[in-house]
Amino acid sequence: MRNEQGGITFAYQWLRVILRYQLAAVLAIFAFVMIFDLKFPFPALSEMNTNYGDFTPAKIFQLTLGIAKANYKLTVGLVELLAAVLLLFRRTAAVGALMAAGIILNIVLADFAYNTGDQYISLYLMIISLILLAHNLPGMYRLMLEKPAVANNTNLKLNPTWERRVRPALKALFIVLILASGITAYIWKQQSPRLATGLPNAAGLYDVAEFKWNGTTIPYSKLSPHRWQNVVFETWKTISILQPGSKTCGRTYYVIKIDSVLNRLYLQDQGDHRSIQMTLLYNRPDTSTIILSGRTSHRDSIYAVLKKIDKKYLLIQGRRKPVEL
Repeated sequence: MRNEQGGITFAYQWLRVILRYQLAAVLAIFAFVMIFDLKFPFPALSEMNTNYGDFTPAKIFQLTLGIAKANYKLTVGLVELLAAVLLLFRRTAAVGALMAAGIILNIVLADFAYNTGDQYISLYLMIISLILLAHNLPGMYRLMLEKPAVANNTNLKLNPTWERRVRPALKALFIVLILASGITAYIWKQQSPRLATGLPNAAGLYDVAEFKWNGTTIPYSKLSPHRWQNVVFETWKTISILQPGSKTCGRTYYVIKIDSVLNRLYLQDQGDHRSIQMTLLYNRPDTSTIILSGRTSHRDSIYAVLKKIDKKYLLIQGRRKPVEL
């Protein structure tokens, strides 16, 4: 490559190229996350039975996006993907940077407002978009004043071999990697735990009418570290138990393995699928009752009678439909 420009200008142009592609890559990945709804799913039944005050601000933000209608997440993802594509080409990079700045500004404000933990990542991306945008601000300003546009003559001057072969090949490789990330996101969506059917016809909120720990009946209590208060069966292979001392918004979440032949449930900690926390036999004397009995990994015995609560959810039913509570 021939350095036909000043050293500082040459380095600055390379910096812009690197930042442009870095921003495009991140935006594309974020776009696929939004398009395939990997980060902000609709609230689970467990979350709809958790006290609002038990949620962190970041979780409230996640749930708020999860209930968004009118294809909001899909639209945001497509706009992010369009901005990423525009950033890949010098002639459209300014428009892509302008779109990116608008998108990321909203993300930065939300991250700081809800303390999501991603504040400085989004702020860094905002700085990148502003750096890219600043290069074209004089031309945009002249255009707004209806003055003749000034051509951008600060492009990198590279040798012919690089221009004809290397740069197109690298750009094609970059696009292939972006498409691969989209395919990966689609595969993750198809492997979502929410697509695995849970215990048939069991989804819902259950009151724990009777509970025994090591053979001793424990009456309803919000103080006992062992006593279950309620249990939620999701439509997929997850249950959550409300009990004192739980770290996740007052609930303990378990992934369940179902043995329908032996009528057994194997409860695994959601954070460690290798560890079996409880092995429980289940019995369903009627459609609204589930009786669980078994042992924990520490050999403590459990017996629980669960009674289903016929609860209606306005979030699911809709505010414009008649709901009998």
